Amino acid sequence: MPNLPYFSPELLREYQRQINSQASPATAKRRMAALKRFFGWAHQEGHIPENPIQEMLPPLTPGAQIITTRAPRFKLSNVFKLGIPLVLVILVFLLVRNVKLPRRGP
Repeated sequence: MPNLPYFSPELLREYQRQINSQASPATAKRRMAALKRFFGWAHQEGHIPENPIQEMLPPLTPGAQIITTRAPRFKLSNVFKLGIPLVLVILVFLLVRNVKLPRRGP
């Protein structure tokens, strides 16, 4: 019971080419992401028989994994920024603790 017009992958590719040439890369990505969500919803709800965006995406090869990148938590520069001052504070504390000051008074 589809009640939306047919959107071919070719039509969507042409739209993608147009927005890539007219808008910033971030805007183009945002618009395509919105279409992907819309067509996914329309297909799930039965408004369209198949998702035309899925046909545009290259198929995953068997055993392929989607790799996401994440900033590493450990950075050597952070060790130097935080570690060296911390070591210096500890060393100063230990040295001051061991230094014997002369006593005043009789």
